[in-house]
Amino acid sequence: MGFGFVGSLYYDGKAAEYCSRRRRAVCVCSTKKQIWVKPASKDVVTAAVEHGISTLVFTDDKSVEEAAQLVRVSFGRLEDGVLYCPDGKSGPIVHVDSADSQQQAMDLAGKADLVAIVADDWRIIPAENLVAKFQPTKTQVFAFVGTALDAEVMLTTLEVGVDGVILETGDPNEARALGKLSTSSSRTIDLTEFVVTSVKPIGMGDRVCVDTCSILGEKEGMMVGSSSQGMVLVLSEAGKSEYVPSRPF
Repeated sequence: MGFGFVGSLYYDGKAAEYCSRRRRAVCVCSTKKQIWVKPASKDVVTAAVEHGISTLVFTDDKSVEEAAQLVRVSFGRLEDGVLYCPDGKSGPIVHVDSADSQQQAMDLAGKADLVAIVADDWRIIPAENLVAKFQPTKTQVFAFVGTALDAEVMLTTLEVGVDGVILETGDPNEARALGKLSTSSSRTIDLTEFVVTSVKPIGMGDRVCVDTCSILGEKEGMMVGSSSQGMVLVLSEAGKSEYVPSRPF
């Protein structure tokens, strides 16, 4: 078992010497996003699959059968205003074009497996409102988009994004661009465990408190540091203590 590196952590006027032990790699992954394509041609089918898209969406059985002869992927269905997913989940498709229709979608939070939104105008605003509303619930939010750029916006809105996007296109280049986005959005960060070996006073220091506006678990926190020198996973104050109440945010 070898040592990886030696350094110092500074907190509340103390320095903690630590050494890294390469025990096991811990992977921190972003939530898996569903990135699908509703193709308007065989060229789009081919381009999508060649660039990593694993789910295609159709409106009829004939299209599914034809695509199944070309590629091996999962298939979703659009039927009677409902989106049916390969895993058996389903949910209504809501056209958001007014405050009333947005509220109609919001009223489904926690009641449906998913809600798929279609918005011609002001697409970002409804997406932000829905992401904020649905985040604490089990209901997933999908968004229909017309370009890969729109998909990227939807997947990152409020720094959380919708749970999935469905690109409706007849342009193979848009499918290729979406495939590249799918690859880049599945980043992982490998973490290495380290052991604190000593603590010593170094005088006054700065203290920073970050309110994430989210309830974090005992093993959840924030990556702190720099991309050039290294990042450290700092856990939230979710642990219980007889002296102070927990602050899991």
